[in-house]
Amino acid sequence: MRLYNRILLAVSALLLATFACTQAGEVITDAEATRRALPTATVVIFELDAAEFDVGDKVVIVGGKFGALVPLYGSACVQFFSSQVLYGTDVEVLGLQECDDNVWYQIEGLIGQGWLLVDNIVSVEEFELLEAEKLGTPRPTE
Repeated sequence: MRLYNRILLAVSALLLATFACTQAGEVITDAEATRRALPTATVVIFELDAAEFDVGDKVVIVGGKFGALVPLYGSACVQFFSSQVLYGTDVEVLGLQECDDNVWYQIEGLIGQGWLLVDNIVSVEEFELLEAEKLGTPRPTE
């Protein structure tokens, strides 16, 4: 009986290896696998005269109607938000679009990508000043 079990185990291992080889398909290099795995995003970039921030600027999300949670929209010019992000989250501007006299910014950060109205973001320097005011530190006068 032991011989039968060993033969069955050996045949099973060979069949498994055969199936694995036929399922493997294309063999690619590590660099090619990394290139294929990295997400590619289409960034919409518009030049607007009314834009406060440029593509590549680092900005911080500040509160809106929902207090500490700020709506993050799936696309610009929509009325329904897809998720929410926390006040004080650092993000980068990827693109911008004007819609109905509002400037929308496409942002990306640890929270992912989405669109925000200009009212919901400030520069890093402005955010630091806002936080200092909350703690009772007066704003420096220029």
